[in-house]
Amino acid sequence: MTFESLFTPEEGRLGVVVSFLATLELVKEQLIEVVQAEVLGPIHVRARAV
Repeated sequence: MTFESLFTPEEGRLGVVVSFLATLELVKEQLIEVVQAEVLGPIHVRARAV
């Protein structure tokens, strides 16, 4: 899924911040990967292979 699809404007600023911090925590725990294939390309989030 694209990184941008994790956030919606309806959440408001606080909701976006909470979602972003949760995403960072999942990366830290190595449960998801954040991948960017090319410079200035789209950012994708995917579940890590077990």
